[in-house]
Amino acid sequence: MFILHIGNKNYSSWSMRPWVAMTAFGIPFEERPHWLDTPEFAAQLSPLSPVAKVPVLEDGDLRIWDSLAIGEYLAERFPELALWPRDVAERALARCLCASMHSGFGALREHMVMNIEADLPGRGWNPAVQRDIDQILRMWQGALQTSGGPFLFGAFGLVDAFYAPVCMRFVTYRPTLPDWAWRYVQTVAALPAVAKWMTQARAEGVFLPADETYRAQGALASESHAASPIACFDAQVPYFAVIFSSLRSADDAGYEAMSRRMAELAPQQAGYLGIESVRRADGFGITVSYWSSLDAVARWKQQVEHLGAQDLGKAKWYVDYAVRVARVERSYAKVKVDRAVV
Repeated sequence: MFILHIGNKNYSSWSMRPWVAMTAFGIPFEERPHWLDTPEFAAQLSPLSPVAKVPVLEDGDLRIWDSLAIGEYLAERFPELALWPRDVAERALARCLCASMHSGFGALREHMVMNIEADLPGRGWNPAVQRDIDQILRMWQGALQTSGGPFLFGAFGLVDAFYAPVCMRFVTYRPTLPDWAWRYVQTVAALPAVAKWMTQARAEGVFLPADETYRAQGALASESHAASPIACFDAQVPYFAVIFSSLRSADDAGYEAMSRRMAELAPQQAGYLGIESVRRADGFGITVSYWSSLDAVARWKQQVEHLGAQDLGKAKWYVDYAVRVARVERSYAKVKVDRAVV
């Protein structure tokens, strides 16, 4: 049986391509995940390929790295499955589309990183990204007009698997697209193999700051800095961090009073260790509270006044938001304090 080595499903667009293709075409394989941005990653991948990256496909003693090489190998191994179109001209065009995806669209990749779990409408757009989007749309439109859809060359193929991560980006960042393009995005997202990947990506619960340009790095780049709760970093490990990120609406009357009340209320709860927050001028912010146990987190979540604040925030103040709970095994603090910030 094949062994497919992949990265995090939420972030690893290159891993998604062969996984979706093999799953959609019913090619059996064993999945072996490797967490990105960990000390173990390079050590695990180096014996498998000279580039030490995912994906890697093992077929006995043969190891194939790079998603396009894997796709070509599978097409040769399973010619009856028609991973490429049967027609020679269509097959050539499908390869053109895959090669364009494989080698291009650097601005889209940099500014709209695949992040299936996130909801970041409007983020990441700039003129260079729009040029990439326009080029993708021209290729999609030409293929769909010729084939009649619903996939780029009629039936689902390797080329659609290659553009599945682009569809995921469009779902996350929601750039302006014509209706026909959204129909294609929705068709890809509804494919059982893609839907399965998306479900598993959202369930991973792994937050990689290097891939979180808008939910982590952007907030930390704010010119305002609040003192980190040093006491919590001195607490006995493990402890737990509740990470709340949100984009606040323009109409935020009453929000500051509620926020101050929650900051007063949290320290009164058993198991509380500390809290810190930062918010940018555009309304995006992160609040992290620290707790001694998951039981303490659960009690805080169910505290009556806190529940009311959560409901009010969802109804009135938050355009979008996300909550994550992380178990902290070790940590350190580096603090910059701006005394003008209260």
